[in-house]
Amino acid sequence: MSQAANIYAQALLQTGHSWEDRVNSHLVALGNPKLQEFIKDPFTPKDKLLDILNTIQPLQKETRALFDILLKNKKLLLLPKIMQAYQHMIQTKNAIHSVTVTTTKKVDAHIQKGIEAFAKKQFPKQQKLAFSYQTNSKLIAGFTLKQNDIFVDCSILGQLQQLHETLLEHDT
Repeated sequence: MSQAANIYAQALLQTGHSWEDRVNSHLVALGNPKLQEFIKDPFTPKDKLLDILNTIQPLQKETRALFDILLKNKKLLLLPKIMQAYQHMIQTKNAIHSVTVTTTKKVDAHIQKGIEAFAKKQFPKQQKLAFSYQTNSKLIAGFTLKQNDIFVDCSILGQLQQLHETLLEHDT
């Protein structure tokens, strides 16, 4: 994480406002290469950029002030990293532990509930868990959990790899 992103994130945290809902639509838009070019163009007027951002999602007073500062300092494209640092700070402050769940395909809410119940048993010392989901078709079936340096493999691929290692050990 960049030092600049951490400084801005710390400032956001100190405002006491919740920033995720205020900037989520803008985070998606900032992934657009054409918008990125427009932002990087030194001849693009700051007011024009603020108008575009306001069109994406109406800017509240505080959000407009944030974007104004980021534009003035040429740091608007740093917003995704700022928000990542901000979310990490919020989680640390609230003693929330991130768990990354990897599945073979997107899962519905019912299956997520089951996976999360399983994860809570795997990580009983962590009182609050925040789950993020990603997919990896190479797992074949099942899922994996990663929380800091702890990895729990409940996938078919993991079971096949474990079987392969066991067979190799018995071969020698």
